[in-house]
Amino acid sequence: MALSRKRNMRRDFEAFYADVLGDKDFRFDDAFDALAKGKLGPADEELLEEVRSLGWQGKAMPFDEGDIEDQNALIFVETFQGRQRTVVKMKVRPEAEEGLLGVLREAGVDTAPVRVGQQLQEDVFADDLLAAVKTVNHHASDGKYNQATLKKANGHLAALRRLRQADDPDVREMAETYIGWIERVQAAARDKAPIAGRFETYLKKRAAPRRRRKDVPFTVRRTKVLQPRRELKNGELVVVDGAADNKALFGGRSIQAGQQYEIDFGDGVRAVYRPSSDKNLFAQRGEFELMLPERPDAKNLNRALEHMDSLGLKTGAATPQDAELLYLHKQAYLSKVDREPEYQHLIAELDRRSAVSGHVEASLPAA
Repeated sequence: MALSRKRNMRRDFEAFYADVLGDKDFRFDDAFDALAKGKLGPADEELLEEVRSLGWQGKAMPFDEGDIEDQNALIFVETFQGRQRTVVKMKVRPEAEEGLLGVLREAGVDTAPVRVGQQLQEDVFADDLLAAVKTVNHHASDGKYNQATLKKANGHLAALRRLRQADDPDVREMAETYIGWIERVQAAARDKAPIAGRFETYLKKRAAPRRRRKDVPFTVRRTKVLQPRRELKNGELVVVDGAADNKALFGGRSIQAGQQYEIDFGDGVRAVYRPSSDKNLFAQRGEFELMLPERPDAKNLNRALEHMDSLGLKTGAATPQDAELLYLHKQAYLSKVDREPEYQHLIAELDRRSAVSGHVEASLPAA
């Protein structure tokens, strides 16, 4: 009965638009077929003009066919490192997550905890060694070194010697380098002489080898949750920290670190996905964020949506048919029809045939 009422309502609206447009044969399906074949239609391009003018306030764009919660993505503009960029935020529905994670795993995930140019996680020595170098240089003329500081640096020798046997070549090199500095501190303290050169924290030099399919157009890295910390300044949304962890975002409180996947498409477009798992805070589960390195326009957003396609997420502007189909799916869920084998078989068959939304509606059983 409910489906019958919906069909009658659809025919009433078609009759209304037929009268307004002077087209007695108007049908929604014909209007849908006449849309441009790109991801975005004319209405979406007008929406992007509003996004450009609204800036940080952004605008919700009707989105996707069902992979995205509520069929909406929030698009806004922020300033990062002095330049404006576009952010598209949405939530992936739990039903769509399995396919997305499967694509990421197949592509090969870099699980290295730090990137090239960052301090190693194993490095708990640098601050103490720097303090030892400073006390030796500062007191080279009088020999009044801070003995506690020197003792603390010397105390790291045993651990560093063990790390010389580590599997990671960066860890081995760090250990050798720091042992050399401790020996130089000892010699300088003994001779009451300054140390030549400048001590610097060892930074990772080698990228971890990854198993990656050659035909995958992106790279994936798994990290703890890292989010931009944003502030409003002079009417603009400004990123003051591009990679703040949960502890920093929540005022230094002890809180679970979470997990996310960073995806780099190699053309300036990046994405972040935070899985719907117990490892993540409830509000962060399912978050998907696209970052485009420029202000929003149809060309750039189309490119970003094509990248989402490569992740197995259905993208594109949501048509009225898409919204209607999602509504019907929700009705099936509420009435528990979605659990019936006939309904599941119907949906699987329509997906296999890549059926358009109008065909799905026509095929659904009456309530």
